[in-house]
Amino acid sequence: MNIGAVVLIGALIYTLTNLFKAVKAKNTDVVITQLAAFAIGIVVIFLASASEIVGIWRLNGVLLNNMDWASKLFVGLLASSIFGAFNDITAAIDGTRTSSKEKNILS
Repeated sequence: MNIGAVVLIGALIYTLTNLFKAVKAKNTDVVITQLAAFAIGIVVIFLASASEIVGIWRLNGVLLNNMDWASKLFVGLLASSIFGAFNDITAAIDGTRTSSKEKNILS
């Protein structure tokens, strides 16, 4: 397994952990926002795989448009997770930004 796959799966685990924390805390804004991000990531991957330009991208040697639906679903979850994790990491590292979050969809 290459390091990129480990990072992507780690980002998904990180995102799911935060989602479960929000569910336990009954923070509906965070839960709905994360579920919307997952849905958007999945829809974008399915649309991209249907396009003539992006559908020819290869992920681990497999063309995006040749992947089965479960693989596309997983890639959509990974894609939506990596950007959220990246945003949290940059907020923690960057001394000029605070760790405060942007408003959620429902706020």
